[in-house]
Amino acid sequence: MGNFLKSVTALALLFLVMWATSCKKGSSPQNHNPIVNKSTLNSNATIHYTGPVAADGCSWLISLDADSTEYSPINLPENFKKDSLKVIVSYKHLNTRFHCGMLANSPGIPEVEIQSIQK
Repeated sequence: MGNFLKSVTALALLFLVMWATSCKKGSSPQNHNPIVNKSTLNSNATIHYTGPVAADGCSWLISLDADSTEYSPINLPENFKKDSLKVIVSYKHLNTRFHCGMLANSPGIPEVEIQSIQK
């Protein structure tokens, strides 16, 4: 019984140390600015629905017409959620990525914040 208690205590101490060292100073949301590029970019694009995230889809994506680069919009208005819809979009790059789909080691899809969008 004594060895069991020592093992449990050592394991608890190990988890406590791991938890304490994983916290990063200054990483709170108040100090975090998600916008990478403060300038607004404009592009012709196409809205695509890739399926629900729960079924390994990536929900709604914006594909730029110029080079087919895909972005995950954090604020796509409901009336623009139509598959294959052609739009003109103004957006800002964020330093966050949306992780979805079946690829566990995927770097994720870059996120954008839509400033304006029109059909």
